[in-house]
Amino acid sequence: MCQERTDGWTARIIASTLSNLVPACQKKKVTGKSLRYGATTSMHEHPDITHTELLAVGGWWSKDNSSHYTVGRVAIHMRPMRALAGYCNVQKAHVPPRLGALGEVELPLMETLADKLYLTNLIQFKVGGHLRPLIRIVLATNIKNFNKKLATLGIDNASVFRLISVAGSCGILLERLKEMSSTIDDDFVCKIFKELS
Repeated sequence: MCQERTDGWTARIIASTLSNLVPACQKKKVTGKSLRYGATTSMHEHPDITHTELLAVGGWWSKDNSSHYTVGRVAIHMRPMRALAGYCNVQKAHVPPRLGALGEVELPLMETLADKLYLTNLIQFKVGGHLRPLIRIVLATNIKNFNKKLATLGIDNASVFRLISVAGSCGILLERLKEMSSTIDDDFVCKIFKELS
């Protein structure tokens, strides 16, 4: 949805989406920055996240060039992003949600759904491209969170409505989409509990 849009448009969409989730008396206090405030608070309270990692995930830069070697590197973002994603052990690499939880029979259908849902002319994202695994992870995450988004945001939400529409064009009815969401979510939660045991 953000392709060919300005940063300002994206910020306004984030702000309006967040403000729709709070009571009317709080709407004026909620902006796109609310996500950063919330993330900062979560990271500050998390026992395993360092101050440097907090700064990194917030995107702040120091006045010297140390940020070039620390805050600007992907590696330092891994632990705080795992914490924000709800992983129990931020020290350990994790397996993201996976389409394989639906079974091998469903995978060709998922490839078709991905092509219709994530329109792009970049060959790297097409089947066989070296970035195709990223598209599969994004789709698995989208389907995994579908039931929660549907319950929270409603069927008229742009993201929810688009997934329902595109899935429908692939022959996946709403009830089946809900089942897929539960299956991928259950598989993901099982992996988290295995990490703890």
